[in-house]
Amino acid sequence: PKPAVEERGSSIVYLDPSSFEIYTNSESKILQAAVDRYKNKLLFPFNNYNVPEHEPVLESILITVKSSVERLQLGFNESYSMYLQQEHSYEVFVNSPNIWGAMRALETFSQFIEYDVYTQQYSINQVPFNVEDEPRFPWRGLMIDTSRHYLEPLAILRTLRHVVFKVHHVTLAYYRCRIFPVCGRIVPKSIRCRCLQFFCCLPTCIH
Repeated sequence: PKPAVEERGSSIVYLDPSSFEIYTNSESKILQAAVDRYKNKLLFPFNNYNVPEHEPVLESILITVKSSVERLQLGFNESYSMYLQQEHSYEVFVNSPNIWGAMRALETFSQFIEYDVYTQQYSINQVPFNVEDEPRFPWRGLMIDTSRHYLEPLAILRTLRHVVFKVHHVTLAYYRCRIFPVCGRIVPKSIRCRCLQFFCCLPTCIH
């Protein structure tokens, strides 16, 4: 969904993955892990890139949070404001009451970045920008249904790695009454359901 408040310009700015930096005043390990994840993987997924000469280049993001509380609870204020300043140098400023709002801002920023497969350039269109937003729903959950739609363990882990800081609850549905159940090493007795008349033991599917 679009941010609650979004003001965009008509210019374009480019990014150089080799020199781009993300700074924060918080010492939270969760936020630092998120910063590393976005900087090293999510913001720049393609290793082949080039930076155009004599064009504006975004230098960094400065994240300022008021609280570094790491325990996410229902009712937390996860709002944030994010704007790009281009008076002297191109920088993005993020302000949030806590680390969770800062991570929401990083996710929004990642969606602003575009990659041109022909020119191999990272860029952000419609700058400068000013964004104010917060999660639409206070409680967010995710169910992964592997009973009717088989998913490899790596696909499940990849999904969890991307949503772990976005949702409060994750449900993994790995068997139902009318499908082949799964026997796992951690919960082997889950296979003993009276409504099941046959089973297929696949211990390698559960880590």
